[in-house]
Amino acid sequence: MAQQAAPPAASASEQVAVQAFPPTIFLGEEPLKINGRGVRERLFVKVYEMVLYTPSGSVGSMDELAKGDKPFRLRFQALRNIEGAGLGRILIDGMTKNAKPELQATVLKHTNGIVEVFSTQASLAKGQTFHIDYMPGKGTTFYIAETPRGKAVEGAEFAELILGVWLGQHPASDALKAKLLGK
Repeated sequence: MAQQAAPPAASASEQVAVQAFPPTIFLGEEPLKINGRGVRERLFVKVYEMVLYTPSGSVGSMDELAKGDKPFRLRFQALRNIEGAGLGRILIDGMTKNAKPELQATVLKHTNGIVEVFSTQASLAKGQTFHIDYMPGKGTTFYIAETPRGKAVEGAEFAELILGVWLGQHPASDALKAKLLGK
């Protein structure tokens, strides 16, 4: 009987990615699986790698996730140094571009809080992680380096606005949106 060759050893970057993006995580007691994964590039520069975790790991649209009021995690790993306040402004811009007219007031209501969350850290260093969790009944919480920042923002509306930045009609990147949705 022929012996099977051992699988090749994972590269250092693959090992870091597995640590940053395990295949299954728990949000409270709810297991979430990787739904999709991609890299955000801006002007040919890789800015961050991102994973969307969902309960089924097979959500095909933002509406499917938002209408079911399901928990999710958006997890990021910086691939270069990122200015904290700039990240907050980009998040607000993405929310504004994708918000339905009736939700524009919700964006404005939370603008200062979002800027404050990301201003607590001057920059995110290359390799550093941050994530955004939504848990029905508890709200949306921002984390930088595994530490919660600011209070949870209640309501499914706000969670939908956050999803819109990457999965909405005017996403940060069409290619990234497709990858996050497993397409």
